[in-house]
Amino acid sequence: MCSSTTWATGCGIRVASPIATHSRVNLHHVLLVTHAFLPATIERAAVIYFTRSLAVQVGGDGVRVNAIGPDVTESLQVPYSEWLSPEEQTRWPRWVPAGRMGLPEDQARVILFLAPELAAFVTGHTIPTDGGTGAAGGWFRSSVRPDREWTNRPVAP
Repeated sequence: MCSSTTWATGCGIRVASPIATHSRVNLHHVLLVTHAFLPATIERAAVIYFTRSLAVQVGGDGVRVNAIGPDVTESLQVPYSEWLSPEEQTRWPRWVPAGRMGLPEDQARVILFLAPELAAFVTGHTIPTDGGTGAAGGWFRSSVRPDREWTNRPVAP
């Protein structure tokens, strides 16, 4: 352990790290092992914790900070209707607890709720706008196996 504490400042948030010189090496090894999964996880956690931290910092000034956490939403960047075959598109009710893919309007409605005084006491939160995929935790409805309603195999449940 280092005898001195290194302070890192980013986005107005100070973090003390007595092992800052070793963090890069450790993170580098983690990225080598989990490169397919870690970046998306880090990105989600960064948005959630940045939202919380910023809300705490600026809340005293009357500023509210919130975010949304979209998933399975049709958009220009993620055109599910073009990517999925007609047969795959019939599986939305099994893949998403809400029973369909999300639309940009679904995201907009939550943003519209958060913007005005209707949500005046809501700050520091990331609202999941995912049709329940986060709550399902990787489980999907199954119509193939009558003895089990849920499976973790989405393609051939």
